[in-house]
Amino acid sequence: MRRNPESVRRNADLARESWGELSPALLQGLEELTERYGLSVALGDLQQIDGRWYVTHAGLLRTAQRRRCHAIRTSLQKANSE
Repeated sequence: MRRNPESVRRNADLARESWGELSPALLQGLEELTERYGLSVALGDLQQIDGRWYVTHAGLLRTAQRRRCHAIRTSLQKANSE
């Protein structure tokens, strides 16, 4: 599903304002997340930490609502990954 190219540009601009210069790989990942899931930096759906994108709680809830999900299932991991 292709989103508005303006959304991709707006997300990239806001991401640069928030986190400084971003690598081409990070920008490509942001474009994919924007187009595929409609995630928004301005709405707080994404955070960039240590060169990776993370979807926030708000982003998960907004995505679930758009897709008319009736539940989000979680599980506790016994060991932390490193």
